Amino acid sequence: LVSAGHDTTAFFCCYGSLLLARHPDIQNQLREELLTADNEPNKQFDFPRSLLKRVFQETLRLYPTIPMVTRTAAKNVRLSRYADPDNKETLLVPKGSNILVPFFLLHRNASVWGNNAADFDPDRWIKHNTAPLSDGIMHPKLGFLPFAYGSRTCIGYTLSLVEAKLIFTSLLRDYELKPVPGFTPRIKAGISLTVENPHGIKVRFAKRNKRK
Repeated sequence: LVSAGHDTTAFFCCYGSLLLARHPDIQNQLREELLTADNEPNKQFDFPRSLLKRVFQETLRLYPTIPMVTRTAAKNVRLSRYADPDNKETLLVPKGSNILVPFFLLHRNASVWGNNAADFDPDRWIKHNTAPLSDGIMHPKLGFLPFAYGSRTCIGYTLSLVEAKLIFTSLLRDYELKPVPGFTPRIKAGISLTVENPHGIKVRFAKRNKRK
């Protein structure tokens, strides 16, 4: 549990910091939301409707900490071959087949996410987070499964979200996140998504003048 929760949190917070540094308007909105909640400890934080949830979802959509998984079909399954509901052609997946599920590609599929699938846009989640409202962030019907799904869901899933909220609250309270000119992460798939250069993710931390 400790390994699963901490490893996913570390990678997620690195990429989340990078994306917030590149989008200062969203960073400022998230800072206001988190610091307001931090100053109202007796008021329950509305995570299901929060910008924080949408930032989590959008970060994990673009940079899932689990880039792919393999599964074995438990029974014969027929899948639609095309997104067009009028096309009745199906593909048989026989029982016992080994299946590769590439989350990294699913999360950037333009037929699901639109022509701006590669863009960081937390507001794309507003329409998907209305029903049902819950603390969960997965949307299996969209192929959004950053912590896998079902009985094989990452055991560190909930811990990771709690840790990330605390980390971003502390970071945004004390620092402005700024991009490093010319830096672009180079992604390769492994147990987690990693960058090829030995210095990891590069983000500038500028001390804020006024602490709220």
